[in-house]
Amino acid sequence: MNYSEYMQTEQWRQRRSARLAFDNHCCVSCGRTNELEVHHTNYNRLGFEPMGDLITLCARCHNDAHFFPKIDIGRKMMLKQKPVTEQEYQQFTQGAKI
Repeated sequence: MNYSEYMQTEQWRQRRSARLAFDNHCCVSCGRTNELEVHHTNYNRLGFEPMGDLITLCARCHNDAHFFPKIDIGRKMMLKQKPVTEQEYQQFTQGAKI
């Protein structure tokens, strides 16, 4: 399955929804609460990505993350929020409506 097909799946919708909820529906880079997107920090485990491979960004910061590689958005975000382990994600989603 390619990236475009995966983005249409229920599995992605659930994972995206869980990440948005975990980040309190807020861009972890700038704090905006509108035009939110969930960014893959890498595509190595597409379809099987742990929550630590995802991060909530507004459209502007998401664009920066992809098109301005000299701006280390990932490192900036890491200072604001520690990466989420799969165990932390599982604890967060237990009993949560996704």
